[in-house]
Amino acid sequence: MNRVRPEKQFIKEILPLLPREIQIEYLSKFSLDSSSKIKKNKFKEVRKLKATHRLQMKQFNILEQLIEIGGNYKKDKIVNDFLETIRPHFHLGDNFPTQKNIFKIQGNQWVDAKLEFAPNQVHVFQFWHSKHGQDLKDLQSRIDIFKQNPQWNGKARLVAINLEERMPEVIKKVKQKGWGNIEHYKLKTQYKDFFARALELHKRDRQPYLVIFNKFGGLVFKGTNAEFNLKTRIDQWINQNKADGEAAEEQDKYEENDPPYQDEVLDKLTFKNHLKVRFIQQLTPKFDTLGLAKGKIKAKLVKNLLISKDGVEVLARTPVLLKYVTPIENKGKIDNLIDFTQRLFHSEYLVIQEGVLYNHKEERQKFLDKVQQLFEYYYVKSPIQIARVRRVGYSTKYSVMKVKENFDTITTSRNSYDYETYQSLKNDLNKFIESELYDEDVIYSAKKASKYYLKRGFQLGAGEKIVPLAGFHKPGGEEEEIAHTKGQIQVILFWNNWNPKAQSLLNIVSKLWQKKGKEWANKIRFVNLCEDRFEDCGEFLEENVDAANTLELFYPVGSYADAFHTFDVKKSPYYVVVDTNGFITKVGKIENLEFYLAGVLNHNYEYDYKYSERQIASIFQKLDQNYIGNRFVDLGEKNKFDFKFFICSVYNQVEGRLQYQYSDHPTLKYFVRKDKEEQLNSYLEEIFSIIPQQQIKLDKIVSKTVDIPFPGKECVLCQKALNANTPQYYSPFKEEYLCVECAEFDDKTKVGIERYKYSDTVIFINGPLRDETKLKSIDKYKLGNNLKLAQGKEGDQLHNMFCNGCLQNSEGPRYIALNCYAGKYEDVNVDLCWDCFRKFKVRGSKEVKEIIKNVGEFDFNEDSPMLRVLFDLGYEDY
Repeated sequence: MNRVRPEKQFIKEILPLLPREIQIEYLSKFSLDSSSKIKKNKFKEVRKLKATHRLQMKQFNILEQLIEIGGNYKKDKIVNDFLETIRPHFHLGDNFPTQKNIFKIQGNQWVDAKLEFAPNQVHVFQFWHSKHGQDLKDLQSRIDIFKQNPQWNGKARLVAINLEERMPEVIKKVKQKGWGNIEHYKLKTQYKDFFARALELHKRDRQPYLVIFNKFGGLVFKGTNAEFNLKTRIDQWINQNKADGEAAEEQDKYEENDPPYQDEVLDKLTFKNHLKVRFIQQLTPKFDTLGLAKGKIKAKLVKNLLISKDGVEVLARTPVLLKYVTPIENKGKIDNLIDFTQRLFHSEYLVIQEGVLYNHKEERQKFLDKVQQLFEYYYVKSPIQIARVRRVGYSTKYSVMKVKENFDTITTSRNSYDYETYQSLKNDLNKFIESELYDEDVIYSAKKASKYYLKRGFQLGAGEKIVPLAGFHKPGGEEEEIAHTKGQIQVILFWNNWNPKAQSLLNIVSKLWQKKGKEWANKIRFVNLCEDRFEDCGEFLEENVDAANTLELFYPVGSYADAFHTFDVKKSPYYVVVDTNGFITKVGKIENLEFYLAGVLNHNYEYDYKYSERQIASIFQKLDQNYIGNRFVDLGEKNKFDFKFFICSVYNQVEGRLQYQYSDHPTLKYFVRKDKEEQLNSYLEEIFSIIPQQQIKLDKIVSKTVDIPFPGKECVLCQKALNANTPQYYSPFKEEYLCVECAEFDDKTKVGIERYKYSDTVIFINGPLRDETKLKSIDKYKLGNNLKLAQGKEGDQLHNMFCNGCLQNSEGPRYIALNCYAGKYEDVNVDLCWDCFRKFKVRGSKEVKEIIKNVGEFDFNEDSPMLRVLFDLGYEDY
């Protein structure tokens, strides 16, 4: 009697439980594989069960019954794989299910718990891992938001769910961060848990994961990228009414898995006699005789049996799929195989899924071209061995990228690019290798180049910003990221197990920490990175118990960690010291560590470093006119930014190349209006991330600004009515308005200030204005101090100034454009003489257009407010 296969028996048991919308796909896959790595053709038959759709979350009871039946087939992979394809995923609107298989922090321990939905509360679930820096930042951000909104008590609930196995470390981290005021849970089986799989947490890829249910229990958000304003959305969900809540109820649509191979029906006899028998008995021997030196050829035939709830079986028509990737030299063999296969199965039953005939030289050149393209895209350096010099007010030199003929030994000079560029280069190059290259030899060399040699272009030295270090673990622990904490000094010691000097120094550091540990607690962190694997250090640790118990010791996860190359560690022991702002102050040897750290603690130290070519390139990018223009498109000429960065080049005869060092400290001089200070500060943070702020001489002015009120209602002298359509004068010192006639009245029979009806400093406003923003954010210092000529003095009206309108001068009052030029007495003002001012008042005339043209691009036009100064008391004194 024929034995019934377990999966067929399983199908019979579960069919009555399935919704009518879900069918079972019973797949039998037959495959042939002939490649240069396989000496003999490999024939395989694989069977698989798959659901056409997933259950809905509200059908969770059906899943529980299926799992119970599947318990009788625990060792059957086919059955277990089927259950994974039918498990429901959470979708928007799905209700929150009670979680029983979970731990909760209670005091200082984890206890079994049950996580239930609390009615009428918005539930915010933050999933986190204690070794993922962004997870910690996001969780802290959520906690801060809830602290700032006490009105949410009883209306919104924050729950943290941990995703790691080391339970004591999680409790320690919660205490250290002061997070004990919120609920903390942990899934018992991490990513294998039903709740985790339903939320598809395995796809989070180390990204912070947020899940939110509204107060009616419906899912409203899940994902790694919550770009919305959380406070605003929580307030909305708290105030949501039942009608709105019902709009997010569960949907009746079923989530579809990968569709069947073909919709056409095929009878079982045709499949067995025409396809299956010929595939196994005739195509298999043909594959055995191919004899490929390189490349691979695959053939696949799939029997796809669709089984409905009623037990009706339909065989979907599926062709033989042929795939080959091989050198162009094998073209004759491939043509022969395709011709044979077409005659064997007929054209309608054969599909060439992929066909690639590659050329080794072209593949190799394609990779080299991609490297060139990526390096140009990221502004790194050219793979061509040419040194170029670029001058933009200062001098710098591009790095040189050397590519040897076999290109698996790509070499780059130190500090060719920063950490982010290195990561981007590596990721882009790996994507290209996976998707665009076919030659096995080229792929091997390209992967080697991407994995090992790109690192050579990224090395850190003194004065540069530290980056997180990966690839290390503590004894008995998992791999973790070693990151710098702002406000704390970090001392990294590279040591090894076999060098007596390194071992001795480690013990010295251990004794120093025992001596100064209490004083330095939370101020300095010692991180000790070993070159050797933990398994190879047993004897040393037994002989140096104090060091093992006192210090944080880390070991490489594999045979070698990237950090050793990042700091160009050629020989241990080797120090790297990082200041409180995350900048490296020292690399290499330190004679008196205690004395040096005391200086770092007191900010009494110098950065012992030269500029890297990468830093110079980064500074050029930040100072590029287009870059700054895009960042400060609304600052205009009203704000001035002057960064003087002097570099001198020194020829190193030993290394035979130019090196760069300070000729003086960089100087940063800027003038900014108060309302734009925050915007400028965000840009300065980018500068300070390249060069430490302590190394830059700062000369800054933050100007207070005023707005000119407009229009006035009447002239203070003659009571003539004023409005937005009439030109007028305004006194910023007395807050009074004047008509043009009263303000400009000049009795030349008198002397000095007695000639004028109104002798105070006033501002001309050329109404009607097209752009009233010209009256906003006027530098207060430009209004002057309302200085006046002494009574009885005649005074001089031939001002010591250069008229920007006529490029000469004329006798009479001086007019200063208030919205032009930045900086306190930087450069010059935009001045008009009396003759040019009278022309300026006539809007649209040829004369005013000529004046505006002569003034140039200084934000000057007919709407510019003009400050009147009657007599010359000095260029800056009025």
